[in-house]
Amino acid sequence: MIEYKGGKEYWNGRKCDSNFVFRTLADMFPQDYELYIKESKEYKKSI
Repeated sequence: MIEYKGGKEYWNGRKCDSNFVFRTLADMFPQDYELYIKESKEYKKSI
């Protein structure tokens, strides 16, 4: 479960970045895999 505390994302109590979240979504929703992977790569470029 993804939780938000103070603007940060946590997955089961562990802090995670958006790249992790997009990859998890890609695993959960294979039909949207390419969209999430694209967003993940764009996120990496933006940091």
